[in-house]
Amino acid sequence: MRNKKIIVAALNITMHPHSPEKYYRLFQDVRAMELKKPYRGNSYGMIGLMSTLKAEEEITERTEIAGLIYRFLQFDPDEPWINFREGKQAKPEDLAAVQIPDHLRPGYASFHFLFSPFHHRLFFETTTEKREKFTPGSMRTLVENLLNDSRLHNKYAPVDVTVEPTMDALDRIFSLPHLSRLEMRINRPNPDTGDDELEKEVFERLNNQNADREEIKLTATPGKSLQPDDSTTSLARIAQNNGYVKASGHDENRTLTEESTEQHPWKESVSYNPNLTTAADALREKAREMWQKIKDRLRST
Repeated sequence: MRNKKIIVAALNITMHPHSPEKYYRLFQDVRAMELKKPYRGNSYGMIGLMSTLKAEEEITERTEIAGLIYRFLQFDPDEPWINFREGKQAKPEDLAAVQIPDHLRPGYASFHFLFSPFHHRLFFETTTEKREKFTPGSMRTLVENLLNDSRLHNKYAPVDVTVEPTMDALDRIFSLPHLSRLEMRINRPNPDTGDDELEKEVFERLNNQNADREEIKLTATPGKSLQPDDSTTSLARIAQNNGYVKASGHDENRTLTEESTEQHPWKESVSYNPNLTTAADALREKAREMWQKIKDRLRST
């Protein structure tokens, strides 16, 4: 049998106050409540399956929660329907035979995910072995909508979700020959890895001021290019994982260019032999590899 391929992306999930146990319980509650949320138009999603921990099991850096995200179409059957034969709106008698059970929905596809409660990172299939696609931006919207359901507000704080950008996303910004504007948003980070000293400093500074996020905007002096200093570039490295960095300027051809870390989601492909392993296990191995790269990036700040 030929090798199969999946493509993996990652999300950084943050809330305050937080703990690995709280992240795990939040995901458990979303699954138990069978929450269904939109991410684009009539396209909806939910946590379909999720592994659970034993009651006495401690959450550590190695703890991994595996599961499936279900994607489907949701629609209101009471909205107007069209009768293609007559080329006009369907009449009530045309719809009399239409009966769609509440437990059935069209447009189904499933996507494996792996969640680390300790590192609050979610790794998922953005393209499955069947070539079903779930863009990182759409997954971010879905997960943020699920985790911020109003029925969870009495137990959990608001949740921010950021798509992990490519390793060269910031380089694209800072390599612009003429940088005229730089904007970054830093959501209050969750510094848990032990390697992210600057994340800890940013967290403490925002936390001490009761601030959830910080926005920084720099505009160049007319006729000149911005020259970001070490402090600005370091903050940008925090923002790329906890918010975004945007810039506008001109390239070497003097063409107006806009760049953003949100435009460059990090995706890595995995090829595997289905006779020897599964898509879920291939995702697990790639997730561990990607997490190591994220830690290395945090150390570089």
